[in-house]
This record gives sequence, structure tokens and C-alpha cells, in this order.
Amino acid sequence: MILNNELTLEYVNLYKKCQILKEKTFIFDFLIEKILKNKDRYLEIENKTKVPWYFISLIHCLEARLDFTCHIHNGDPLTEKTKRVPVGRPLGNPPFTWEESTIDALEHQGLTKKTEWSLAHILFYIESYNGLGYRRHHPEVLSPYLWSYTNLYIKGKYASDGKWSDDLVSQQCGAAGLLKSMEEKGFVTIQVQQPYFSYYSKEVEENLKLQSFLNGFLEEKIAVDGHLGNKTSDALKILTGHRLVGDPRNINS
Repeated sequence: MILNNELTLEYVNLYKKCQILKEKTFIFDFLIEKILKNKDRYLEIENKTKVPWYFISLIHCLEARLDFTCHIHNGDPLTEKTKRVPVGRPLGNPPFTWEESTIDALEHQGLTKKTEWSLAHILFYIESYNGLGYRRHHPEVLSPYLWSYTNLYIKGKYASDGKWSDDLVSQQCGAAGLLKSMEEKGFVTIQVQQPYFSYYSKEVEENLKLQSFLNGFLEEKIAVDGHLGNKTSDALKILTGHRLVGDPRNINS
């Protein structure tokens, strides 16, 4: 699966609608405080890998509960190679330092080669890190790995690899809610990249998909005609905060 325009819009819209459950706010506050106390360790990895420190902290939280004695691959102890998926990481002889294990995990996931770190890319990388089983096999449930403890998730979860339960509820916060809380508190600034749709583009098939997608979130619907003019541009701005590329009104707004 690739991060296309449609998926980018979906992530941006979900993040915009995402609200942390009031009864879970104290958990996010506690986790952020713990993350910030160890920010220097995350920054050290960022300096070596170019992966943003806050992204590393999110994965560390979800996979290892911010425990520096565990692999961020999957939470297994650093005293041994990983026994769960991915098995046998890192290469070499244990015990491993948290730093060398974390760099291995980021390299193994291909994250050290990424150059785009906009909001949609971050959410896509995080969801992919956990696996796209929710999206592929249970699209009716947004991945709790991203959205748990927010208004966008209620129940439904994989009890283990390949074992699904409609009634199981995630008992840990989601990365998107944690990221949004960090952003709202001013600890990080996340770029919202505009999906590349051009004003009056002639790519009719893709334009129709965009307009249909936008109508799923608009009270006042736009015509699904493949012509990306002012109304489509305004609808995109409502959803993402940006008009279409090439919209002449961008100069004055």
C-alpha cells in the first residue's frame, strides 16, 4: 500500500476530528512528561538516523511502554534477540543497548530512508509499523494503534497476530492522540502537506475520486464532475486548511 492522495486526505481529516477522551487525558499527560524527560535519548537517535525524535518516542511508547530495557521492534527484552515478529533482531550478539536496537528497528522498517515527515506520512508510517491488518481486513474499525483513547475508536482489536475480536478493547493509548496532545501543548510542530491536486487539472478519473471523497465529509456537497474549480478548492480547504495547488486565491490568503 502506498500513501496516495486519497489516503493523505483521510489521515488529515481523521487527525482534525480526533479528540482525546476526557477520562484519558491524565494518561497522555503522564506519557508526555515521561517522553520529555528522555528527549535527549530520542534526539541522539534522530541525529544518527534523521528520523524525528517524537516519532521514535511514539513507537517506543506503543511497542515498549517507554521502557529503555526493551526493543522497540516489539517490546521484547534487550538481553536477547527478539523472539516475536520481527524475529531475531538485531543481528549480532546480545545483550544490546537501547540505542543500537532502536537504530536497527528503524533501519529494518526502512524509516531511515524516509525523507517526508508530514502529518499523513507520520500516521502512515506508524500504522504500517504495526501492520495494515485493520485497514485491509477490518476497515470498519480504525486502528487502535493510532486512535485508541480518542473519539475515533470504541472497540475491536487483534488479540494476537491474526486473531481478531469484535469486542476486545485496546488498553493503551493510540499514537495519533499522543502526537496531537504533544502538538497542542506546543512540544512539536507537524507539517500538514497538501495532497497534490491541481486547480483545473485534467486528470478526470482522479478528480472524480477526490470530489467523491470530499463529499463524504461536507454538509454542503459539491458536484462530482471532474472539474476542480473554486468549489472543490474551497472544500479541500475546509478539510485540510489548504486550497488546490494553482488556485489564484492562494496568493491572497
